[in-house]
Amino acid sequence: GKPVITATQMLDSMMVSPRPTRAEASDVANAVFDGTDAVMLSGETASGKYPVKSVEMMGRIIDKAEGVVVKKQEFIRRNMETRSSVTEAVAFAALAAAGEIGAKAIVVFTLSGSTAYLISRLRPKATIICFTPSEVTGKKLALYWGLSSFFIQFGSVGDELISQGESRLLELGLVKKGDHIVMVSGSSSGISGATNMMRITTCSGLTA
Repeated sequence: GKPVITATQMLDSMMVSPRPTRAEASDVANAVFDGTDAVMLSGETASGKYPVKSVEMMGRIIDKAEGVVVKKQEFIRRNMETRSSVTEAVAFAALAAAGEIGAKAIVVFTLSGSTAYLISRLRPKATIICFTPSEVTGKKLALYWGLSSFFIQFGSVGDELISQGESRLLELGLVKKGDHIVMVSGSSSGISGATNMMRITTCSGLTA
């Protein structure tokens, strides 16, 4: 449940050179393969000669490495034996469902962020959208792999909450009519650790 940031001299040679060494590129890729949530540049962008190229190069390496990780579903295999709770079972179910139907997004209604962390750990192909009423949780979620968080008040449960979430997705331009969405939530709104529901919906294109 803790975010991991890998830093310190990741592309150090780009302080003075427009291209990294093979070893540096390998270090960045291996950090992704090992499951880091973020990699960080410091001197390369703070005082190096090629700050923009450093960011672009790191982005290219990450994109390539993450493509391999998602395609091989390596993180799913690594975590297959850890389903010891209802929340973990729901997270795996959401991932499996999203993969089977080619879902546009996995939407997580979360108070504490724990369900979102579990899904992030599995590195799904679908975009992970988190709705939370907690500003603190929203900021924490920004550190984890693949999570985009948005503020929403949980004024309802069940069908009403699902409809509320779909409307917000449309407002944000994250889905369109006909897209499949996997929704994950709890049967009791606003209670931390109560995630026990997974639902598949098809976007109606209508806002509430």
